[in-house]
Amino acid sequence: SWSRTPDPNFEEFADRLLGRWQGWQSPLLAVGQLAQREAINETKVQVTAIMTKCMACGTRVGGVNDSGRRERGNPGFVSFECGSWFQAPSTGVMDSGGKVEVSIDFGGEPRRRRLLSADIQSGRLVRLQSSLLHAEGLLELREADLLPSYGRADVMD
Repeated sequence: SWSRTPDPNFEEFADRLLGRWQGWQSPLLAVGQLAQREAINETKVQVTAIMTKCMACGTRVGGVNDSGRRERGNPGFVSFECGSWFQAPSTGVMDSGGKVEVSIDFGGEPRRRRLLSADIQSGRLVRLQSSLLHAEGLLELREADLLPSYGRADVMD
């Protein structure tokens, strides 16, 4: 029989993600006939906790600031204890558009993760941004590590 699995532990998620991250970021790519890669830039991200007060439990981590606000109560936000997360509008992305963002934690040490952000309009991908980050000071990444087979955006219209 089917039974609901327990929700991920949000505090473990936040602990895994909090801190300073650095790495490489591709610029936003315009997708279409002339989609091209521009220069890849070094980037730094500071992930901080958003604390909330609750009558039943006192003060707790209610979200994180990670390239934008990621809140536990947002119906379009899903977190995983490993530090990965996914956020998108809860409905209508393919019809009315929106931004789909994901952070994938590779696990293990040194801590590394990939951030992807896709802008969708009228059911089509119009912009894509990718970052490869590591916990600051733990590993030197080369620009070539960002998107190894990345030259032109291959897009089907």
